This record gives sequence, C-alpha cells and structure tokens, in this order.
Amino acid sequence: MSNSQKLREEGNVIYKSVTSTDGLCPAVRICRLEKARNLYYRASNVSNASNDEKSSAAKNIAMCEWRLGNVTSDTNEKPSLIVHHFLEALKNFRDALSYGDGIKPMEWTQKVSEFLVSCFRDVEKFSMDLSTKDRVKVMNKIVPHINLPHLSADIYLQIAQAYFHTGIKALEEKDHKSCLYQMAETNYPINECERLSKSLEFLSEVAVLREDVRMHTCMAESVQARATGDSLLQNVLKDQESLNMEMIWDIIDWYRSAMLLTRDLDMEAEAIAASRLGRVYDKVLKLKVQAKQYYRQAISLAESMHPRTFNNCDWYQESAAVLKRYQEETVLHEQEQQEKETQKYKEELKEEFKELNDKHDKTNNIAFLKFVYTRFPPKNPQNKLPAEMDGVLDHKAVKKLLQTAVVHYHPDRADPDKNGMKWKVLSEQITKYLTNRYEVMKAV
Repeated sequence: MSNSQKLREEGNVIYKSVTSTDGLCPAVRICRLEKARNLYYRASNVSNASNDEKSSAAKNIAMCEWRLGNVTSDTNEKPSLIVHHFLEALKNFRDALSYGDGIKPMEWTQKVSEFLVSCFRDVEKFSMDLSTKDRVKVMNKIVPHINLPHLSADIYLQIAQAYFHTGIKALEEKDHKSCLYQMAETNYPINECERLSKSLEFLSEVAVLREDVRMHTCMAESVQARATGDSLLQNVLKDQESLNMEMIWDIIDWYRSAMLLTRDLDMEAEAIAASRLGRVYDKVLKLKVQAKQYYRQAISLAESMHPRTFNNCDWYQESAAVLKRYQEETVLHEQEQQEKETQKYKEELKEEFKELNDKHDKTNNIAFLKFVYTRFPPKNPQNKLPAEMDGVLDHKAVKKLLQTAVVHYHPDRADPDKNGMKWKVLSEQITKYLTNRYEVMKAV
C-alpha cells in the first residue's frame, strides 16, 4: 500500500465517524471533517502519488469540503466561509474528474459528476438568501471550476438573468445608466450559454433572454437620449434671446433617437419623446404645424394604450393643453378672417340692411314676412309664403310662419359657392330679425 493510500485510509476512518454517527454537535463534525480533509490533502501531495491516487484524494477532499459547506451554512457562519468550502469542493470535484480521466472506471466518473452537480445545487440553494449582487459574485467565482458544459451553461444563464433583472429594476427607478451597465454585463454569460449548450430547449430560453436584453437596452438608451435632450432644452429655454440653432437641432436629434429606439417596444416612452419634440417646435422654433404633428402623435399613442390613462402625466397634459390652445387660436383666426370677409359685403348691403331695419321697426309680423319674401325671395323657388296669409291668422299660425321663414333664410342653407357670399351675409341679417320676432312670439 502506498503512502497516499495509507493517508486516505486514515482520513476515511475519520470521515466515516462523521457520516455514520448521528447527534454529533456541529463543532465536533467540523473538527473531524477538517482532520479528514487535511489527511486527504497530504495524500494528494505525496511526491510519488499517481494520477489515480490524486483523483481519489481530490474526490475525498471535495466530499469533506462539501459537508463543511453544509454544516457551516446550517450554523449560519459567515457567508464568505461557507462560499469558501463550497468553492473548494467544486474545485476538487473538477480535479478528481481531470486526474481520473481515462483512468477511473465510467461508474466512478459518473458518480463524481453527480456529486459535483448536487454540490452546486446546494450552493445554489444557499445563494438564494444572498443579495443579487452577492449571488452573482458567488456564481462568477464558481463557474470557472465547473468542467461540465451543461452545468456551466446553466450557471451562466443564472448570471445573465441576475444582471438582466437588476437592470430592469434600475430602469424602473429611472436609473438608465445602471440599467445600460447591467444589460451590457449580460453579453458575456449569454455568449457562453450559446457556446456551451447543445440543448435546443435551453438555447431557446437563452434566445428569449437575449431579445429581452435588446429590448430593454433600447428602452434605457431611449430614456438616456430623452434625458440628454431635456437637459439641453432646459439650457436653451433659459436663454431664448440668443438661440443656438446647432444645439436646437442636436436636441431634436436626441428626441427623434429616443422615439426610434422605443418604436414598437414602449409606446409610452415613444409618446413622451414625441411630446418633447412638440415642445421644441412650439416653445423654441415657433413652428405650429410641426408642433401640432408631434403633440397629436403623443395623444394618439396614449389613446392606443387604452384602457391605460395618462391624464395625470405631465407630458399628456402638456400635449392636450397645447393642442387645445392651437384649436382655439385657429377658431379665432377663422372668425377674424370671416369677419373681415363679411365686412366688405355688409358695406355693399348697407341700403338693404337699412331697409330691413326700417320694416322690422314699423311693421307687424305678417307685413314683415311679405316684405322679406317679396324684396329678397329665397333662392329655392319652392320656399314661398302660403296663399291663405291674406286671411286672419292666429298666434300659433304666425309663429309657425316665422319658424318656417327662419329655415328658408338660414345662412347654413345659403350655399355661398352657388349663390355667392353676399347672399349668405344678407341671409344672416334676415334670420336675425326673423329669429327675434319668433322669440317674442314664443314668449307670449
């Protein structure tokens, strides 16, 4: 029996005293496991030890370290000590497989591989109680010592997922820089997953994660672009007396980039960027057409996300308020333009208006109606006064005639394209008098 074998046999006796005896306190178990481990290390370091002996010693060391990891975990020792034991266990399982490659029987190799996987699962279970940051540190320490490709791929996937979820949390907290950093950190572990695994199901999960990372990277870059644009725009708005046009076009480029990065990914972010472009064209460049276009786009995107509502969001309130202001300004402008246009015809109809006013003041309803229909007959020849008007009409009949006359002369039916704007202006004046008489009759 070689010296290495003797030391391992001595270590086995101590190791079995732990595994075969129930009720040992943690301190005794730790003490015995450390003694057994030290003997196994000596067995491995014997100068003439063969690879066969080194692989056996490494497996025994790994079993001791694995148990030490579990015992110290159960007794709530420092996480660093627990991780150290688990890490040493995985290192030695790896070395056992490496030394035993081509020497140890297949059954032995398979058993050690199973031990390695089970040990990792214990590490995985322990790390669940750690912070995400510490868990990633543990996984990054472990993965170089795993020589099973499928298990390494699984670890890299967990690392990538941890970075990804940390990035999402940062994005939710409006920390786009941290989000971009975390998303970038996923690249290496994702690439390693694709390199190490041959499982189509596993690679499909990795592909989904890669696409999610791409999407959230775009979203974070969009937030970053919008934040840059906001900062520059704030500086421009502070000093509007001397506009820096180069900076303004830079701002527009940042906001457009923010929109493009989130198109079909995050409609709310796209809508916010659109509203910012509207702000630039409204407050800085004073270009209403372009401003209206972007504000409308922001509102349209918001409406497409129904049943979500954005009534309390600043960007939505701004977009709605500016569009309302534009609408009111348009209506006012149209009214002013119409007033200017009608004023010319009012001058031309001055005599007709005076004649209407005189008749309105001096004649009764029947006489006024006869005057209007005779002096200014409706353009539609079918619109006439009834023949029985020459008789005595009661209150109700007169009121009905006035109501009908209002319909005949109403300016909305004047059709200025066919009958001219002058006729529409005259119709408006006639309708005012007819309506006034009708209201008086109605009140009686």
